[in-house]
Amino acid sequence: MDKQIIGINARVIQLVHRTKPRETWYLRAFNVGKSENVENARRRFAELAKKAKGLKFDEVNSLPPAAVMVKYGMLGEEFGKTEKKKKWEEVLEAFLELFGEKII
Repeated sequence: MDKQIIGINARVIQLVHRTKPRETWYLRAFNVGKSENVENARRRFAELAKKAKGLKFDEVNSLPPAAVMVKYGMLGEEFGKTEKKKKWEEVLEAFLELFGEKII
């Protein structure tokens, strides 16, 4: 999939040019990225999985040692909860960021 990002403010809207399986152009909202909470959860997941390095399978668990470490290590972990904005609020903020002073 061949994509090109074109636009005044690439953080809001992308114009995507896809050439396979057939050529097409379309607009889409730009991916904002991951929150800090998601990054913390992934980091903790990796730490737990690395601790299992060198451990052997046991007869009790049918899962690999790293999966067992992650399964029990992540129980009860909380990385924060963020209030997700509604789609119309995100679009309105992006619109006002671009054209806010010109409209008001």
